[in-house]
Amino acid sequence: MEAALKNQTAICVGLCLSLYCVPSAQADKIQFDCSGAVGSTYYAEEGIVLKGEGGWSDAAISEGQSLIILDTSTANITYTYKDATGAWFDPKKDEGAEINIISLDPTDLSFMFEVRFGTTTIELHTIAEVDPTIGTARLLSASARNSKIFTSSRLNSAECSVVRVP
Repeated sequence: MEAALKNQTAICVGLCLSLYCVPSAQADKIQFDCSGAVGSTYYAEEGIVLKGEGGWSDAAISEGQSLIILDTSTANITYTYKDATGAWFDPKKDEGAEINIISLDPTDLSFMFEVRFGTTTIELHTIAEVDPTIGTARLLSASARNSKIFTSSRLNSAECSVVRVP
């Protein structure tokens, strides 16, 4: 089932690229470079979060950046991010996360993927509002963490530039 979904996704992405972005012979990958995430995080009052210290807080990561590469020939995602300290991370290689495409709309190249960190954390990322004529998109992210240390949920949005990768 998963292999069939990947094949169908690759066909849909290739069709979209040929119609909207570039001839498929020129690029097999599309890169989304997203930065300036803004949003909110909710911290539950448990673990290291003391009573009265939980609740909503701003979750802007002004120095953060996400780099998402969609391989149109395989329907695979490469996802890396830079945190507020300036360090780059590859969740798959550095943190053992699973990364999977959940959905893809071939009419506008929007897609959703998950990043699953074991049983304690999941992130859902959506690339939306793709405009290939001016090379922009928006990254919408939601994450939930439930660990012994703390429990939180985060919602963020970031602007993206879109480029073809040879």
